[in-house]
Amino acid sequence: MAGRTRGSGSRRRAQRRPPCWVSFRRPTTEAARSCDVHTRSDPAELARVHRTDGVQVRDLSYVLADICPSAAADVAADAEQEEREFREWEEERRRVCATGRRHRPRIRPVFRVVQRNPVMMVDYGDLAAYEPDIAGEDFETNDPSYSDDLLAGGPGFLDLAVHQDVPLCVTTETYDRRPPVETRGWQRVVEVGYLSVSGEIRFAHPLGDDSLPDLAVRGKGHYRIRVHYSWDTSKDGGAVRQRLLIMSYPDRGDRPVVYRKPAKP
Repeated sequence: MAGRTRGSGSRRRAQRRPPCWVSFRRPTTEAARSCDVHTRSDPAELARVHRTDGVQVRDLSYVLADICPSAAADVAADAEQEEREFREWEEERRRVCATGRRHRPRIRPVFRVVQRNPVMMVDYGDLAAYEPDIAGEDFETNDPSYSDDLLAGGPGFLDLAVHQDVPLCVTTETYDRRPPVETRGWQRVVEVGYLSVSGEIRFAHPLGDDSLPDLAVRGKGHYRIRVHYSWDTSKDGGAVRQRLLIMSYPDRGDRPVVYRKPAKP
């Protein structure tokens, strides 16, 4: 069920354009007749209507639901099944993150948040933090001072590129002093500078609703942001999860430091 989103019920997708004689609100003679056929659900009668009128009556449940109890029952059953499948999909993604390797801080962070739910991606995999007063609203068009296939950054913005379909398991940690560098267990580790004039540093998907926790532990000022990333696979090589750990601590300096590069193929 990878990549499933709400509103993707198979029957809803399969419905054809409703015939011109079907009313959404007021039952017409034809609509009432279709409701009767739908209610009886006799295979021979359904086949005959399809053959003579070119209509698959069972596919009109969403059109007939307002006037036809049996169609309304089908719509409700579809919605219940879709909601159940979505909850199962969400729970499976939570399980994937819950069973992944957990980071154990070397020193005590000020705040540490392990996201219970994998971060949801909308349309594409991207998490960004930016300062409108520095980077402007269209920060994506700015030339980054540092860029690789995981992280791009420049004055007032940071942009993380991740995979949209594989569960993204995120932990954020804020420190009041520089934490020890850790590379073991991570495929990528890179650190960059960031100036916050707003007093908040929050990564979020540009089209999403919820942002990650604030990384600006002291409000406005200069910070170092250290990004750890790993791609976990199963024994057969399939993608299981993405692990992302973001650390921040107050410090000056804009120079990017790459502590671990991706392994050469």
